[in-house]
Amino acid sequence: MPSLKSIFLGFNLRIAFGFAFLQQSLVAAGTFLMGKIAVDISTSGIHPWEIATLFACLVLPGTLIQLGLIWSQNLALKEAMNLYFQAYIRSNYGRPDIWRWREEKSMRHDILAKSGQDTIQTSVHFFLDVFTTSLNIVLNTISVMLVTTPSRSEEHTSELQSLRHL
Repeated sequence: MPSLKSIFLGFNLRIAFGFAFLQQSLVAAGTFLMGKIAVDISTSGIHPWEIATLFACLVLPGTLIQLGLIWSQNLALKEAMNLYFQAYIRSNYGRPDIWRWREEKSMRHDILAKSGQDTIQTSVHFFLDVFTTSLNIVLNTISVMLVTTPSRSEEHTSELQSLRHL
């Protein structure tokens, strides 16, 4: 059978990666906003509008993005299976001799019926999981760094206050 790399290059899998990127970007934005709200709580308390804004800006779009991710992942699985079946048919077309031997026939039938499908499904889930986990780590690390690193104006203000105390 020819290389199966082309099975995993379908349009719907790219759409699923796009939804995964949107999802993780929204998670990182939520981390950033939660950090900013935590800083605000320590200085001025929490306001109900901040909680409502956080809910409206993160939870509702996050739900829609999650639905899009699940939908595109299912389409990507179907597309990968279709491409796999096409590759399987191309590799066995015009070769009636391979179906004469019982062992060869059994092996090819098992690959078509169960092994290939399980492998493709597991691979698609694995690719998306690795992508989303990696993005989660990178984007949340950046978000936390942005929240915890004081801005230039805060640094100058704290320096001026320390000089006044001298």
